[in-house]
Amino acid sequence: MTPRTLIFNLLHEELDQFKSNLYSLLDQKISDRKAINMVNEVQNVVLPKVHEQADKLDNNIIYVIKESIKQNSNINVILEDGSEVTLRPKDSEKLIIMFDSLDESNQSLLLNRIKRTKTYFEETMKFCSNLERRH
Repeated sequence: MTPRTLIFNLLHEELDQFKSNLYSLLDQKISDRKAINMVNEVQNVVLPKVHEQADKLDNNIIYVIKESIKQNSNINVILEDGSEVTLRPKDSEKLIIMFDSLDESNQSLLLNRIKRTKTYFEETMKFCSNLERRH
């Protein structure tokens, strides 16, 4: 259904067809607008919650790292992939030193990396250890 068809119906005095086509056209426009509004609403509601949950996870891993140092004890951590790693106080200290030396963007990358998989966690810890030896 196009506006051309509507104009054609109107000019040829096909009023019933004009009404039917107008109704169809308006109904389609309304449906399209509802779909767009629905997507926008979902983005407005869901995306902030997703970012909020990601921020909470980042804060939780920082809390666990600091607790390991504070309690001077090993803490087992379950990562996003379901694997479990042991966070030792010395490792926690290295992570905090690394974390504090980074800008906000790189801090986020570091946190995402250590909480994702056991492999990423171990690689990051190795990197922190190697960095510490150099200084």
